[in-house]
Amino acid sequence: MSSTPDVSGVPGEAGAALNVPDAAPDRRERFSTQVRRSVQDRARASVRGMRLATGRDYSLAQLVEDALERHCTELEGHYNDGRPWPLEPRRPLPPGRQ
Repeated sequence: MSSTPDVSGVPGEAGAALNVPDAAPDRRERFSTQVRRSVQDRARASVRGMRLATGRDYSLAQLVEDALERHCTELEGHYNDGRPWPLEPRRPLPPGRQ
């Protein structure tokens, strides 16, 4: 696994590689959760740093997509024999920590 984020192509292109339903594989949708302020600050600093270091556009959405895709792949590798888990887009997740 490379530690360098994928900044190739058009912003949002990484979403095409995600295991999403065929109906709208490239469509972006709002995805919200609560994250510690320190993690938010670090993420924003990383986006600014990538823009300065590479001279290319890099967005918070791209960073989140890259991170989620990599971590899902890691979890699948450790706990599901490297295979993606079945998609159940209409089945809500139970609430997390309150």
